[in-house]
Amino acid sequence: MREDVKRRKKLLAALVEQRAQQLEQQGLGMAVLGLNVTVYGTEAGAYARSENLLRGLHVTAKRARRGLVQFRVWNTAPYAPLVEYGTYGDRTSPAEAQQRASAPGAQPTPLVTGRSGVNYTQPSLAHTRALVWMLERLRLDVKGTWFRAWQ
Repeated sequence: MREDVKRRKKLLAALVEQRAQQLEQQGLGMAVLGLNVTVYGTEAGAYARSENLLRGLHVTAKRARRGLVQFRVWNTAPYAPLVEYGTYGDRTSPAEAQQRASAPGAQPTPLVTGRSGVNYTQPSLAHTRALVWMLERLRLDVKGTWFRAWQ
């Protein structure tokens, strides 16, 4: 019995790591989609669109230890936090952003917050949404794999 449990745990850990690598590319796609919808696909405004946000976008999924995965979404554009969380009175905290991205209906469609080239003080939440999407997708996949492994 004990060997069977160990075997199933190892199998599940391997599947989690494999799926995390697949989600890394999908998460990058979700972040690009979010930036296109909330920044580059909106009406033009006060700032020139250099696409530095797209070029500075990074997503990683790495093994923390067996069965645990760490997802990270970040941007090297110096103004990325201002786009992600908003500016002035329209600013949201990272915790609020995560709560909004985790809310029912926020996934899998792009999380639109009213940001545009004209209304540039609103948060984009593209990075947060991609991270939450990867975490939620992995959680659902692991749950399904866990149930299949014990049948």
